[in-house]
Amino acid sequence: MLGIRRADRIGLVGFAATSLTALLAPTVLALVNETFTDEAGRAKAFGALGATGGLGAAAGLIVGGAVTDAWGWRWSLFINVGISAWSDAPGLISGCGAIVCLVEGFNRAEEHSWGSTSTVSWLCAGAVLLSFFVLRERAARDPVLPLWLFREPSRVAAYATQLTAGAAQMGMIVALTFYFQDHVGFSPLETWIAFLPMVGVLVVTALMAARAMVPRWGARGMFPVGLAVQAVGFFVLSHLSVDSSYSQVALPGLMILGLGIGLAQPVTFNAGTKGVPETQAGVASEVFNAFQQIGSSFGVAITATVATRVATVYVADHRAQATSDAAAALAQAEATPDSEAGRQIVAQLTGLLADQAQIHGDDGGFVVLAWIVGVIAVLLALAGVILRAR
Repeated sequence: MLGIRRADRIGLVGFAATSLTALLAPTVLALVNETFTDEAGRAKAFGALGATGGLGAAAGLIVGGAVTDAWGWRWSLFINVGISAWSDAPGLISGCGAIVCLVEGFNRAEEHSWGSTSTVSWLCAGAVLLSFFVLRERAARDPVLPLWLFREPSRVAAYATQLTAGAAQMGMIVALTFYFQDHVGFSPLETWIAFLPMVGVLVVTALMAARAMVPRWGARGMFPVGLAVQAVGFFVLSHLSVDSSYSQVALPGLMILGLGIGLAQPVTFNAGTKGVPETQAGVASEVFNAFQQIGSSFGVAITATVATRVATVYVADHRAQATSDAAAALAQAEATPDSEAGRQIVAQLTGLLADQAQIHGDDGGFVVLAWIVGVIAVLLALAGVILRAR
Protein backbone atom coordinates (compact mmCIF):
# COMPACT_ATOMS: atom_id res chain seq x y z
CA MET A 1 0.00 0.00 0.00
CA LEU A 2 2.73 2.46 0.95
CA GLY A 3 5.85 1.17 -0.72
CA ILE A 4 8.90 -0.09 1.13
CA ARG A 5 10.85 3.15 1.37
CA ARG A 6 7.87 5.25 2.40
CA ALA A 7 6.82 2.66 4.97
CA ASP A 8 10.37 2.55 6.31
CA ARG A 9 10.49 6.34 6.74
CA ILE A 10 7.07 6.38 8.40
CA GLY A 11 8.12 3.57 10.72
CA LEU A 12 11.39 5.29 11.59
CA VAL A 13 9.68 8.58 12.43
CA GLY A 14 7.02 6.74 14.42
CA PHE A 15 9.67 4.80 16.30
CA ALA A 16 11.47 7.97 17.27
CA ALA A 17 8.24 9.67 18.31
CA THR A 18 6.28 6.91 20.03
CA SER A 19 8.27 3.68 19.62
CA LEU A 20 5.89 2.18 17.07
CA THR A 21 8.05 -0.78 16.13
CA ALA A 22 5.51 -2.97 14.31
CA LEU A 23 5.80 -1.05 11.05
CA LEU A 24 9.54 -0.49 11.24
CA ALA A 25 10.73 -4.04 11.88
CA PRO A 26 9.51 -5.75 8.69
CA THR A 27 10.39 -2.87 6.38
CA VAL A 28 14.01 -2.87 7.50
CA LEU A 29 14.49 -6.44 6.26
CA ALA A 30 12.45 -5.71 3.16
CA LEU A 31 14.51 -2.62 2.37
CA VAL A 32 17.80 -4.50 2.62
CA ASN A 33 16.33 -7.35 0.58
CA GLU A 34 15.36 -4.98 -2.24
CA THR A 35 18.50 -2.85 -2.21
CA PHE A 36 21.12 -5.62 -2.26
CA THR A 37 20.48 -8.10 -5.06
CA ASP A 38 23.87 -9.79 -5.56
CA GLU A 39 25.01 -12.58 -3.24
CA ALA A 40 28.13 -10.87 -1.92
CA GLY A 41 26.31 -7.62 -1.25
CA ARG A 42 23.44 -9.39 0.51
CA ALA A 43 25.78 -11.37 2.72
CA LYS A 44 27.63 -8.23 3.85
CA ALA A 45 24.43 -6.21 4.26
CA PHE A 46 22.69 -8.82 6.40
CA GLY A 47 25.90 -9.30 8.38
CA ALA A 48 25.89 -5.58 9.14
CA LEU A 49 22.17 -5.77 9.96
CA GLY A 50 22.78 -8.64 12.38
CA ALA A 51 25.59 -6.70 14.05
CA THR A 52 23.43 -3.59 14.24
CA GLY A 53 20.67 -5.62 15.86
CA GLY A 54 23.19 -6.79 18.44
CA LEU A 55 24.19 -3.23 19.23
CA GLY A 56 20.53 -2.25 19.48
CA ALA A 57 19.95 -5.14 21.86
CA ALA A 58 22.85 -3.95 24.01
CA ALA A 59 21.47 -0.44 24.15
CA GLY A 60 18.01 -1.79 24.95
CA LEU A 61 19.37 -3.92 27.79
CA ILE A 62 21.15 -0.97 29.36
CA VAL A 63 18.19 1.37 28.95
CA GLY A 64 15.81 -1.30 30.28
CA GLY A 65 18.02 -1.90 33.30
CA ALA A 66 18.36 1.82 34.00
CA VAL A 67 14.60 2.41 33.68
CA THR A 68 13.89 -0.56 35.97
CA ASP A 69 16.41 0.70 38.51
CA ALA A 70 14.94 4.20 38.48
CA TRP A 71 11.17 3.67 38.23
CA GLY A 72 10.42 -0.07 38.19
CA TRP A 73 10.12 -2.73 35.50
CA ARG A 74 6.59 -1.78 34.40
CA TRP A 75 7.85 1.48 32.93
CA SER A 76 10.07 -0.43 30.49
CA LEU A 77 6.93 -1.78 28.84
CA PHE A 78 5.97 1.73 27.71
CA ILE A 79 9.11 1.93 25.55
CA ASN A 80 7.48 -0.13 22.81
CA VAL A 81 3.88 0.35 21.71
CA GLY A 82 2.35 -1.90 19.08
CA ILE A 83 0.22 -0.81 16.14
CA SER A 84 -2.04 -2.71 13.75
CA ALA A 85 -3.16 -2.29 10.15
CA TRP A 86 -6.11 -3.57 8.18
CA SER A 87 -6.25 -5.56 4.95
CA ASP A 88 -8.17 -8.75 4.45
CA ALA A 89 -10.39 -8.76 7.56
CA PRO A 90 -11.14 -12.51 7.95
CA GLY A 91 -7.54 -13.50 7.32
CA LEU A 92 -6.15 -10.76 9.52
CA ILE A 93 -8.53 -11.46 12.40
CA SER A 94 -8.03 -15.23 12.33
CA GLY A 95 -4.25 -14.96 11.86
CA CYS A 96 -3.72 -12.41 14.61
CA GLY A 97 -6.22 -14.22 16.81
CA ALA A 98 -4.33 -17.48 16.36
CA ILE A 99 -1.06 -15.85 17.41
CA VAL A 100 -2.70 -14.19 20.41
CA CYS A 101 -4.25 -17.47 21.54
CA LEU A 102 -1.05 -19.46 21.10
CA VAL A 103 1.05 -16.89 22.97
CA GLU A 104 -1.53 -16.68 25.76
CA GLY A 105 -1.58 -20.46 25.92
CA PHE A 106 2.20 -20.48 26.38
CA ASN A 107 1.85 -17.84 29.10
CA ARG A 108 -0.80 -19.90 30.90
CA ALA A 109 1.50 -22.93 30.71
CA GLU A 110 4.18 -20.88 32.43
CA GLU A 111 1.79 -19.70 35.16
CA HIS A 112 -0.03 -23.02 35.72
CA SER A 113 0.91 -26.14 33.74
CA TRP A 114 0.70 -27.55 30.23
CA GLY A 115 -2.25 -29.70 31.23
CA SER A 116 -4.35 -27.00 32.91
CA THR A 117 -7.77 -26.18 31.49
CA SER A 118 -6.87 -22.60 30.61
CA THR A 119 -3.66 -23.63 28.84
CA VAL A 120 -5.35 -26.33 26.77
CA SER A 121 -8.30 -24.04 25.96
CA TRP A 122 -6.10 -21.22 24.65
CA LEU A 123 -3.87 -23.57 22.65
CA CYS A 124 -6.87 -25.34 21.12
CA ALA A 125 -8.44 -22.01 20.19
CA GLY A 126 -5.16 -21.00 18.59
CA ALA A 127 -5.03 -24.25 16.60
CA VAL A 128 -8.60 -23.79 15.36
CA LEU A 129 -8.01 -20.19 14.32
CA LEU A 130 -4.72 -21.14 12.67
CA SER A 131 -6.47 -23.86 10.67
CA PHE A 132 -9.17 -21.42 9.58
CA PHE A 133 -6.46 -18.90 8.68
CA VAL A 134 -4.65 -21.38 6.43
CA LEU A 135 -7.88 -22.40 4.68
CA ARG A 136 -8.89 -18.75 4.27
CA GLU A 137 -5.51 -17.78 2.84
CA ARG A 138 -5.56 -20.64 0.33
CA ALA A 139 -8.89 -19.42 -1.05
CA ALA A 140 -8.32 -15.65 -0.80
CA ARG A 141 -7.62 -13.68 -3.99
CA ASP A 142 -5.40 -11.23 -2.10
CA PRO A 143 -4.17 -13.18 0.95
CA VAL A 144 -2.65 -11.54 4.00
CA LEU A 145 -0.01 -14.29 4.08
CA PRO A 146 0.78 -15.84 0.69
CA LEU A 147 1.35 -19.53 1.41
CA TRP A 148 3.89 -19.81 -1.41
CA LEU A 149 6.36 -18.21 1.00
CA PHE A 150 6.70 -21.65 2.62
CA ARG A 151 7.53 -23.50 -0.60
CA GLU A 152 11.19 -22.49 -0.65
CA PRO A 153 13.19 -24.87 1.60
CA SER A 154 15.82 -22.31 2.60
CA ARG A 155 13.11 -19.83 3.58
CA VAL A 156 11.31 -22.44 5.68
CA ALA A 157 14.64 -23.30 7.30
CA ALA A 158 15.16 -19.61 8.09
CA TYR A 159 11.75 -19.41 9.75
CA ALA A 160 12.42 -22.59 11.74
CA THR A 161 15.81 -21.27 12.83
CA GLN A 162 14.32 -17.95 13.91
CA LEU A 163 11.55 -19.71 15.84
CA THR A 164 14.05 -21.95 17.60
CA ALA A 165 16.55 -19.17 18.29
CA GLY A 166 13.81 -16.88 19.63
CA ALA A 167 12.61 -19.59 22.00
CA ALA A 168 16.10 -20.45 23.23
CA GLN A 169 17.38 -16.92 23.65
CA MET A 170 14.37 -15.49 25.46
CA GLY A 171 14.11 -18.52 27.74
CA MET A 172 17.78 -18.09 28.59
CA ILE A 173 17.50 -14.35 29.22
CA VAL A 174 14.58 -14.74 31.64
CA ALA A 175 16.26 -17.57 33.57
CA LEU A 176 19.63 -15.82 33.81
CA THR A 177 17.97 -12.56 34.86
CA PHE A 178 16.51 -14.28 37.93
CA TYR A 179 19.85 -15.99 38.59
CA PHE A 180 21.84 -12.76 38.40
CA GLN A 181 19.43 -10.78 40.59
CA ASP A 182 18.19 -13.37 43.10
CA HIS A 183 21.39 -15.38 43.58
CA VAL A 184 24.37 -13.25 42.52
CA GLY A 185 22.77 -10.05 43.85
CA PHE A 186 23.10 -7.92 40.70
CA SER A 187 20.92 -4.85 40.30
CA PRO A 188 18.76 -4.64 37.14
CA LEU A 189 21.36 -2.44 35.44
CA GLU A 190 24.21 -4.73 36.47
CA THR A 191 22.21 -7.68 35.17
CA TRP A 192 21.88 -6.20 31.72
CA ILE A 193 25.55 -5.27 31.68
CA ALA A 194 26.33 -8.92 32.43
CA PHE A 195 24.74 -9.84 29.09
CA LEU A 196 26.94 -7.45 27.09
CA PRO A 197 29.79 -9.95 26.44
CA MET A 198 27.30 -12.10 24.53
CA VAL A 199 26.25 -9.10 22.47
CA GLY A 200 29.86 -8.15 21.77
CA VAL A 201 30.73 -11.64 20.50
CA LEU A 202 27.50 -11.66 18.46
CA VAL A 203 28.37 -8.40 16.69
CA VAL A 204 31.91 -9.43 15.80
CA THR A 205 30.89 -12.92 14.70
CA ALA A 206 28.00 -11.67 12.54
CA LEU A 207 30.28 -9.30 10.63
CA MET A 208 33.04 -11.87 10.16
CA ALA A 209 30.71 -14.74 9.28
CA ALA A 210 28.87 -12.69 6.67
CA ARG A 211 32.12 -12.05 4.82
CA ALA A 212 34.08 -15.25 5.30
CA MET A 213 31.71 -18.15 6.00
CA VAL A 214 28.31 -17.41 4.46
CA PRO A 215 29.62 -17.23 0.84
CA ARG A 216 31.25 -20.66 1.27
CA TRP A 217 28.78 -22.56 3.44
CA GLY A 218 25.49 -20.90 2.55
CA ALA A 219 22.25 -21.29 4.48
CA ARG A 220 22.40 -25.10 4.54
CA GLY A 221 25.67 -25.01 6.44
CA MET A 222 25.24 -21.93 8.62
CA PHE A 223 21.82 -22.82 10.06
CA PRO A 224 22.81 -26.12 11.73
CA VAL A 225 26.27 -24.87 12.73
CA GLY A 226 24.90 -21.74 14.39
CA LEU A 227 22.25 -23.70 16.29
CA ALA A 228 24.72 -26.42 17.27
CA VAL A 229 27.07 -23.84 18.80
CA GLN A 230 24.14 -22.36 20.72
CA ALA A 231 23.30 -25.84 22.03
CA VAL A 232 26.86 -26.07 23.39
CA GLY A 233 26.36 -22.72 25.11
CA PHE A 234 23.22 -23.97 26.84
CA PHE A 235 25.01 -27.13 28.04
CA VAL A 236 27.69 -24.88 29.56
CA LEU A 237 25.03 -22.79 31.33
CA SER A 238 23.45 -25.97 32.70
CA HIS A 239 26.48 -26.31 35.00
CA LEU A 240 25.51 -23.26 37.08
CA SER A 241 25.66 -23.96 40.80
CA VAL A 242 25.33 -22.16 44.10
CA ASP A 243 29.11 -21.81 44.32
CA SER A 244 29.90 -20.91 40.69
CA SER A 245 30.85 -17.33 39.92
CA TYR A 246 29.84 -15.22 36.91
CA SER A 247 33.20 -15.74 35.20
CA GLN A 248 33.25 -19.51 35.75
CA VAL A 249 30.04 -20.57 34.00
CA ALA A 250 27.73 -17.71 33.00
CA LEU A 251 30.33 -15.71 31.08
CA PRO A 252 31.67 -18.60 28.97
CA GLY A 253 28.14 -19.82 28.27
CA LEU A 254 26.99 -16.38 27.17
CA MET A 255 30.01 -15.90 24.90
CA ILE A 256 29.43 -19.27 23.22
CA LEU A 257 25.79 -18.34 22.72
CA GLY A 258 26.84 -15.03 21.17
CA LEU A 259 29.09 -16.96 18.80
CA GLY A 260 26.26 -19.27 17.74
CA ILE A 261 23.75 -16.44 17.28
CA GLY A 262 26.27 -14.45 15.26
CA LEU A 263 26.86 -17.42 12.95
CA ALA A 264 23.17 -18.02 12.25
CA GLN A 265 21.62 -14.56 12.33
CA PRO A 266 22.97 -12.95 9.13
CA VAL A 267 22.10 -15.92 6.93
CA THR A 268 18.72 -16.23 8.66
CA PHE A 269 17.84 -12.64 7.70
CA ASN A 270 19.10 -13.29 4.18
CA ALA A 271 17.32 -16.58 3.49
CA GLY A 272 14.09 -15.40 5.10
CA THR A 273 13.61 -12.66 2.49
CA LYS A 274 15.61 -13.92 -0.49
CA GLY A 275 13.75 -14.37 -3.77
CA VAL A 276 10.64 -12.54 -2.57
CA PRO A 277 9.10 -9.99 -4.99
CA GLU A 278 9.23 -6.38 -3.87
CA THR A 279 5.46 -6.25 -3.39
CA GLN A 280 5.64 -9.16 -0.91
CA ALA A 281 8.92 -8.29 0.84
CA GLY A 282 7.14 -6.66 3.78
CA VAL A 283 4.93 -9.71 4.31
CA ALA A 284 7.92 -12.08 4.20
CA SER A 285 9.78 -9.93 6.70
CA GLU A 286 6.84 -9.75 9.09
CA VAL A 287 6.41 -13.52 8.99
CA PHE A 288 10.06 -13.72 9.97
CA ASN A 289 9.47 -11.39 12.94
CA ALA A 290 6.28 -13.22 13.96
CA PHE A 291 8.14 -16.53 14.18
CA GLN A 292 10.67 -14.91 16.50
CA GLN A 293 7.99 -13.48 18.81
CA ILE A 294 6.07 -16.76 18.97
CA GLY A 295 9.29 -18.63 19.65
CA SER A 296 10.17 -16.20 22.43
CA SER A 297 6.87 -16.81 24.21
CA PHE A 298 7.24 -20.57 23.81
CA GLY A 299 10.82 -20.48 25.13
CA VAL A 300 9.85 -18.59 28.28
CA ALA A 301 6.90 -20.89 28.91
CA ILE A 302 8.77 -24.17 28.48
CA THR A 303 11.85 -22.99 30.40
CA ALA A 304 9.77 -21.73 33.33
CA THR A 305 7.65 -24.88 33.38
CA VAL A 306 10.66 -27.20 33.37
CA ALA A 307 12.51 -25.11 35.95
CA THR A 308 9.50 -25.07 38.30
CA ARG A 309 8.99 -28.83 38.12
CA VAL A 310 12.68 -29.65 38.54
CA ALA A 311 12.91 -27.26 41.51
CA THR A 312 9.83 -28.82 43.10
CA VAL A 313 11.32 -32.31 42.79
CA TYR A 314 14.62 -31.06 44.21
CA VAL A 315 12.90 -29.61 47.28
CA ALA A 316 10.96 -32.84 47.84
CA ASP A 317 14.15 -34.91 47.58
CA HIS A 318 16.13 -32.67 49.97
CA ARG A 319 13.39 -31.76 52.45
CA ALA A 320 14.43 -34.42 54.96
CA GLN A 321 18.08 -33.37 54.83
CA ALA A 322 17.14 -29.72 55.24
CA THR A 323 14.99 -30.58 58.26
CA SER A 324 17.88 -32.54 59.79
CA ASP A 325 20.30 -29.66 59.16
CA ALA A 326 17.87 -27.23 60.76
CA ALA A 327 17.50 -29.42 63.85
CA ALA A 328 21.28 -29.72 64.19
CA ALA A 329 21.76 -25.97 63.80
CA LEU A 330 19.06 -25.24 66.39
CA ALA A 331 20.62 -27.69 68.83
CA GLN A 332 24.07 -26.18 68.35
CA ALA A 333 22.72 -22.69 68.91
CA GLU A 334 20.60 -23.88 71.84
CA ALA A 335 17.60 -22.17 70.28
CA THR A 336 13.97 -23.19 69.79
CA PRO A 337 12.24 -22.84 66.41
CA ASP A 338 9.92 -20.11 67.72
CA SER A 339 12.70 -17.98 69.22
CA GLU A 340 14.26 -15.06 67.35
CA ALA A 341 17.52 -16.90 66.80
CA GLY A 342 15.64 -20.05 65.82
CA ARG A 343 13.53 -18.23 63.24
CA GLN A 344 16.67 -16.72 61.71
CA ILE A 345 18.31 -20.15 61.45
CA VAL A 346 15.21 -21.69 59.87
CA ALA A 347 14.84 -18.77 57.45
CA GLN A 348 18.49 -18.99 56.44
CA LEU A 349 18.37 -22.73 55.74
CA THR A 350 15.02 -22.43 53.98
CA GLY A 351 16.39 -19.68 51.77
CA LEU A 352 19.45 -21.79 50.98
CA LEU A 353 17.27 -24.73 49.96
CA ALA A 354 15.10 -22.48 47.79
CA ASP A 355 18.20 -20.97 46.14
CA GLN A 356 19.66 -24.39 45.41
CA ALA A 357 16.33 -25.61 44.04
CA GLN A 358 15.94 -22.59 41.76
CA ILE A 359 19.43 -22.93 40.31
CA HIS A 360 18.90 -26.67 39.86
CA GLY A 361 15.63 -25.89 38.07
CA ASP A 362 17.32 -23.36 35.80
CA ASP A 363 19.94 -25.96 34.93
CA GLY A 364 17.14 -28.32 33.93
CA GLY A 365 15.64 -25.62 31.71
CA PHE A 366 19.00 -25.01 30.03
CA VAL A 367 19.40 -28.73 29.35
CA VAL A 368 15.96 -28.83 27.69
CA LEU A 369 16.82 -25.77 25.57
CA ALA A 370 20.11 -27.39 24.57
CA TRP A 371 18.31 -30.52 23.41
CA ILE A 372 15.66 -28.56 21.51
CA VAL A 373 18.23 -26.42 19.69
CA GLY A 374 20.50 -29.41 19.08
CA VAL A 375 17.72 -31.58 17.63
CA ILE A 376 16.61 -28.78 15.30
CA ALA A 377 20.23 -28.33 14.20
CA VAL A 378 20.48 -32.03 13.34
CA LEU A 379 17.16 -31.98 11.46
CA LEU A 380 18.24 -28.94 9.42
CA ALA A 381 21.57 -30.59 8.64
CA LEU A 382 19.81 -33.77 7.45
CA ALA A 383 17.37 -31.73 5.37
CA GLY A 384 20.31 -29.94 3.74
CA VAL A 385 22.01 -33.25 2.90
CA ILE A 386 18.79 -34.65 1.39
CA LEU A 387 18.20 -31.51 -0.68
CA ARG A 388 21.77 -31.55 -1.95
CA ALA A 389 21.46 -35.24 -2.88
CA ARG A 390 18.29 -34.51 -4.83
